[in-house]
Amino acid sequence: MSKLIIATGTTINDGTGDPLRDGAIKINSNFSEIYTNLGNNSSLLFAVDYTTSPLDTQVLQYSSATGKFAFSYPAGNTGATGATGATGNTGNTGVGISTASIVSNNLIITLSNTATINVGTVVGTTGATGATGATGATGATGNTGPSGAGSGDVNSTGGGYVDNAIIRYNGTSGNTIQTSLVTIADDGAITAPLASSIIPFNWANTSVFPSATTYQGAIAYSNTNGYMYFANSSVWIQMAKYSDVTAGPTGNTGPTGATGATGATGATGPAGANGATTFAALTDNASLTIDKLYLPAITRLVVTASGSSAYLFDQYSGNNPTIYAISGTTIAFDLGTGALSSHPFLIRYSSANYDVGLTHVTSAGVVTTGASAQGKTSGTLYWKIPANISGSYGYLCSNHGVMVGVISIKDISAI
Repeated sequence: MSKLIIATGTTINDGTGDPLRDGAIKINSNFSEIYTNLGNNSSLLFAVDYTTSPLDTQVLQYSSATGKFAFSYPAGNTGATGATGATGNTGNTGVGISTASIVSNNLIITLSNTATINVGTVVGTTGATGATGATGATGATGNTGPSGAGSGDVNSTGGGYVDNAIIRYNGTSGNTIQTSLVTIADDGAITAPLASSIIPFNWANTSVFPSATTYQGAIAYSNTNGYMYFANSSVWIQMAKYSDVTAGPTGNTGPTGATGATGATGATGPAGANGATTFAALTDNASLTIDKLYLPAITRLVVTASGSSAYLFDQYSGNNPTIYAISGTTIAFDLGTGALSSHPFLIRYSSANYDVGLTHVTSAGVVTTGASAQGKTSGTLYWKIPANISGSYGYLCSNHGVMVGVISIKDISAI
């Protein structure tokens, strides 16, 4: 974003400048851009160290150790070469010795300017060598550039160390770019936080597992068969799934406890009265006679008469009602103890007596069957209805033709 300029107008309050709100918006926008580029949009993350004044050729650089910008020399630049000292003045030219000889015991020295002197005579001195010029001052040493990635502990962004932490760092600057919560101790123990710890052990199949001998105690998962394994000695041991585990065998039954002591024998009760020798002699028979329970029946119909015109049945209403029954079952007709003395009871089919399945029992227990069971006026007539019949059968008084009705049989196989 380009810098936003607040229009101030030509003169005070001439109406050509920005309103206060528009000006404030521009100010906020400018500061937002600064705080976004140099911070996190709410605070500045980078500060400038003004404790020292900048020197020539120094530039503003960021220091991860202090977390601030400061003036320093560019990384690795060599300081300026000192100036060469001035050349010293040339000394006076001295007079050299050309020849030397002894004449008449006198040492004759011929100088380079052909003058002759005797020993001991000083003709001149060699001029002093000019002083060597002073060496120029050595330029300031440039800052050492950042070290490349190396082994050993790595400085975190704040300049400290995170013991045993797994970290990621910039291979050029050496600065940490991410610190993990996972640590590896010197003995190889891996420690991860409780939540969000994911260390996969997924392998394609068991044939590509690493050596169980080398990695004893390790675990691995086979993606082919879906089982987890652990390395034990020199082999990978397969661990069971929950679905593989079955109930163990039932344990042996414990020993039977000791038998308790036998209780004392109770006193013998008084002798009971002599039992009845016949069914009718029972004192609690509630007026029952043997004919009423000789055979099990699906229902028991109490039969009475309305004069000489109709039979009556306790479970049906009206005179000479239609009786309903099911093949393969037994029904009982209770003929009483004498009320039907003039109304002998017959089972009929197609205008003839039907004797199949009939059993008559008197109150004294006399049993007759078939045709002999027909025409009774007391006791109980049982009819075991054959399973293969159905349709309309009937009942009839052998003395009064108007005392007649239908017995409708339903085939049990059709139910």
